[in-house]
Amino acid sequence: MTSAGRRRPNRRRRAVLMLAALTSVVAATASGCVTMPKEKTGAAPAWAPISAEDTQGVVRQYDRLEAKALRTGNADLLRSVESGPLLRARQGALRVARGLDSEGTSAPTSPKRSGTVVRLPRFSGYPVWFLAVSTDGARKVVDMMSRPRAGSTWKAAQSVVLDQGVQLPALAGPAGTPVVLPPAAAGTLIRPADKTASAYALLLAGGPKSPQAWAFVPHPQTDRAQQAAARNAQSKAFVYRHRYEVTSVRALATADGGALELFTLNEIENFQARPPATLEFDKADPIAAFTEHRTGQALVRATWVWQVVARVPARGKGDGKVRLLGVDRGLASVQTK
Repeated sequence: MTSAGRRRPNRRRRAVLMLAALTSVVAATASGCVTMPKEKTGAAPAWAPISAEDTQGVVRQYDRLEAKALRTGNADLLRSVESGPLLRARQGALRVARGLDSEGTSAPTSPKRSGTVVRLPRFSGYPVWFLAVSTDGARKVVDMMSRPRAGSTWKAAQSVVLDQGVQLPALAGPAGTPVVLPPAAAGTLIRPADKTASAYALLLAGGPKSPQAWAFVPHPQTDRAQQAAARNAQSKAFVYRHRYEVTSVRALATADGGALELFTLNEIENFQARPPATLEFDKADPIAAFTEHRTGQALVRATWVWQVVARVPARGKGDGKVRLLGVDRGLASVQTK
């Protein structure tokens, strides 16, 4: 005989219990009482940071206050509606205008926006932004309005008047809700958005014979910058060096598999006088106006802000070249020594 503590289990009773338990689970599942755990992705649902109706008010206010700030030379008012590279360029424009016209009879101009159409992406967190496309006479104006955090003011971070006759490509996604592309993702593009911006920076620095020249359709602003750099490099009065750096990149998918890209660059120019000479700029030069026509400097460092709107093609579409739809270059700062 065996002791009670070592008694064999009743196999028939155990089988009945297992069958009962299985029957209970099946019944509970069929009746909806058992809920399987949801997969946790860690991603918040996409949402619109502002209503489509309210975006129109944001753009109208920006149009009004930007015009007033530039007309009156009010830098504080400008800071209330602009940010980032755009603000730096506009503040520089105010300073150049004062240097060229001390009496204030002329001022930087701003576009007069009408017929604004907004493209409002979806986001899962801050910062957020939307694209506004307006008409100014025969040209389109592209404004990128941004908001860094909840409760902060919507401000323009980029604003470019497109070349005359340029039409923007149709965007992918539902009407009014474009698809934001990660800057480093190639997808169907001939090259990722961030590499497109970097390639343009290399093209500007390297000149018309640089390896990147084949990738871009020629543009007047590109030609002017390259020609000016070539002239400066040949000067016997000073040593000239310049470089470019990408400061921001945003891209929206287009219906043809390409992208509408907005990016900004810093252009840094260094002028160093050859001793015993000192640097002297023409009175109409923005650098001279920015410094209020100071003379006698041995070293000048000027920083320009480039704002670019470009169309990046899809692989295997068209001629494979990036088209610059609008380019703006503005002097942001000057340091002297």
